[in-house]
Amino acid sequence: MHVGHKETLAAEIDTTFPKEELAQSCGLSLFRARGKYGYINSSGDIVIPALFDYAADFSINGAAVVSVNGKYGYIDTNGDYIVAPGFDGALPFSPIGLALVWVGSRYGYIEKNGKYAISPEFECAYSFTDLNIARAELNGKYGFISTKGEFIIPPTFDYASDFASCGLALVLYEGKYGYIDIDGEFVISPKFDDAYDFTDAGLAAVRLNGRYGYIDTVGKFIIHPTFNTLAAPCDDGCVYTQAYTDSNSESYIFDCHGNTIFKAKC
Repeated sequence: MHVGHKETLAAEIDTTFPKEELAQSCGLSLFRARGKYGYINSSGDIVIPALFDYAADFSINGAAVVSVNGKYGYIDTNGDYIVAPGFDGALPFSPIGLALVWVGSRYGYIEKNGKYAISPEFECAYSFTDLNIARAELNGKYGFISTKGEFIIPPTFDYASDFASCGLALVLYEGKYGYIDIDGEFVISPKFDDAYDFTDAGLAAVRLNGRYGYIDTVGKFIIHPTFNTLAAPCDDGCVYTQAYTDSNSESYIFDCHGNTIFKAKC
């Protein structure tokens, strides 16, 4: 089915989206007109008219998720459907050529021809990462699957996040948080009441006995758990974080080695 034609940008367009996204969006940028979405080029010409209830940016493989009448499919940069709308939800194609879709409460993965590469059997699932693995939930437990849909890390966790750049993934196991490696083995045992993903600087915020601190990739506390709250870190060459305590109402900023570089009364 072809849904696209080229026309001049007209007054009925009420919203255009940032043109700096054009490079990531195959030279096309989203616009909205009368509550519908379409695509324009860098000259402001309408390439794909506003026919969609929802539309996303084009991915690097030239496909974009669109929705019509509550169903999701994919179009190419000419506006042709490459996968007709038939899913209850859909995410962009990953670089390996698989896209996460769901029908009802079951998740699976399709190829660009619309055929299932991995049948919709999971209760929840996520897009494939650069490691060519994806998180998936089956029977209430999370694990990691390969591009064949096979569990390479069995679904034994109550929650799992994607692997960080340091090679560790946050998991929830028997009520406590810890971190596993790509083989599914615990590198940092599940002992924390709360925890967050590792940053690119190799630090993760954790809560132990009601107090927050930061650990490194072997589980050593770089910032000891003495704070009632702990702000998310910022990556700026080095990681800085701000923390507060109720007892002295002071704020702190630490570097990525746990050294205090700023301290002030709140």
